Amino acid sequence: RCAEISTLEVGDIRERHDPPVVLVHGKGGRERIVPLHPDAVVALRRHGIPLRGLVFPGRPPWRVSHLLRGHITACGISASAHQLRHWFATQLLLSMYAQYCT
Repeated sequence: RCAEISTLEVGDIRERHDPPVVLVHGKGGRERIVPLHPDAVVALRRHGIPLRGLVFPGRPPWRVSHLLRGHITACGISASAHQLRHWFATQLLLSMYAQYCT
């Protein structure tokens, strides 16, 4: 979620875990641990992770959404970050159905 990306703090990224993880603070104050793809770790390092505080300071959720949309469009995909979340969940459910129900 764009809101979770915009509030991501440096201390929430746990690179030393195997695999690396990020502590996500979601809706309703819920926290969850999410695996972090190695490519995402490389991209964060290239971005220049600050020593403390927000990873993306000055990026409110609407700005994160616009930046992601621009990147997604540049990749030739006509979708928003929110639509990609739905697509991913659908693909995951289809994969699980195929694995366990056939």
